[in-house]
Amino acid sequence: MFFVSPNQLLVSDEEDKDYSGYTLLIHPDFIRNYPLGKNIKKYGFFSYSANEGLHLSEKEREIIVSIFENIERELSNTIDDFSQDVMISHIEVLLNYSNRFYKRQFITRKAVNSDLLAEMEELLNAYFDKEETINNGLPTVEQLAAVSGN
Repeated sequence: MFFVSPNQLLVSDEEDKDYSGYTLLIHPDFIRNYPLGKNIKKYGFFSYSANEGLHLSEKEREIIVSIFENIERELSNTIDDFSQDVMISHIEVLLNYSNRFYKRQFITRKAVNSDLLAEMEELLNAYFDKEETINNGLPTVEQLAAVSGN
């Protein structure tokens, strides 16, 4: 299982592999007015701080597939006043289980340089969240080093 943020590319050079499964694409407007829209960045697996696929046990895979099946059923129902709320709930459950399973995956090992990468990503996110970024352009290496103290 893997997660992709906007503007990240997916590339595979192995054409003979079976890539069947589920894909869930979420437009930012769909979650914008929900707490999930504000908290989506807390899921580190969308970023480079957890830059590898999630390897699921058979039991974990069954849980994830059942959530996707619930989402699929909801999508085939007639839309009503609660459709979006229910879909957001299913997405949050999917993300929370994924958080749990990633945590399990990393309990026994440490990622090399993950602290530095996480700090750099935090700096870049903070920089691009500011409105003056439009006028200032991309940060230089010197600017990032000055802010990080390294």
